[in-house]
Parts: sequence; structure tokens; C-alpha cells
Amino acid sequence: RLDFAVQQYPNHIDFPQTESIENEQSAKVTAIFSAKDIRYARDVSFACRTFYTAGRAVPWMNSILKPLKIYPSRFFADFAEWQRCNNCGYKNGFNPENEDNKAIEKMQLLFLEQKYEEKNISDLMPLVRDIVKINGAMARLCGEGEESIIETSYNPDDLFGPECLDVESFFENVCMEHSKVRIYNNENNPDYIIL
Repeated sequence: RLDFAVQQYPNHIDFPQTESIENEQSAKVTAIFSAKDIRYARDVSFACRTFYTAGRAVPWMNSILKPLKIYPSRFFADFAEWQRCNNCGYKNGFNPENEDNKAIEKMQLLFLEQKYEEKNISDLMPLVRDIVKINGAMARLCGEGEESIIETSYNPDDLFGPECLDVESFFENVCMEHSKVRIYNNENNPDYIIL
């Protein structure tokens, strides 16, 4: 279900069944799920809540998954393990909704660098980094009204274009063009300008 849900580009993905479990010390076994199954579901749902929902990954999630050749559920399971190893899981009291979006973006980029290196496609990381950064800046503008100036390796017109939906094709066909971009409100509409 998670794999299908992510492909639909939802604004957020909630797992109300696991939210109460996150606050408990141990999972409760039922006739349907073993303790291991419940822990796995809880971990994946928390990872999804952190990376996708709090990380505002809606516009770019499917694009960055395609080169990894990995299902969203496996990706979130790997991110859950990464969270545990980096002391930012629910057991450590980490609450993604209380974190600054820039902090979550930093987590996303660190994890993506690891995954892309693991798959021997780290040459795509400058593009992936630009996609995450420019969409993150736009999300902060819309969510918090925070204007920003970011540097990208590619032209923002290309990064916001439809060709960005296929990261590998974009990488092969679009030239790098270092840009300094201002993300701002233009008469209450999000906009950007190349400086």
C-alpha cells in the first residue's frame, strides 16, 4: 500500500495505527502481526513521517527513487535504520514536526548521498541535491513565508521543468549551469529569480 500511495503524490502519508505504538515501550503482539512485524511497521511509518511528510518530499520523491531502482517501502525501511543509527528515531524522542525544515532537509541529503553512493550513481548527487534544495526553499516560502537565496549546479528553469521528473535523462541531456537563485514572494505568489 505504501508503494502505491507514494506514486499518487499525496501531500502527506499518515499511519494512525502506529502513532500510538510510537509512544509505547514495546509492541503488542496480536493474532495477525508478530512483534517483529509491528516494530517494522512502526519504524517504516516513522521514517515516512520524517522523510516524506515533515521533509516535504512530495514533488520530488518519485523522481529520486527511480534511479535507485528501489520501492518506497524499502527506501523508508532503510531510512528507518539510518535514523536508528543516527539517534534520530522515535525511541530517541525525535519529533520531526518539531524540527526545522532545514534540519530535515540536511538529513534527507545525507541519507540520499549514502543511497546513491551505495548504488554507484553518486554522479547524480549534484542534481539530486539541487532538486531537494530548490523544492525545500520553495516549500519553506509557501509554509513559513521564508525567502531564501540558494546556489544550484543547474538552471532553476530546468529544475522546475518536467524534464526533472526523470533524473537520469535530465543528467544526460541538461548542461550544468551554476546559478544563484532567490526564492521570494511576488505579490503573494511564490517566485524565483536568477541573481
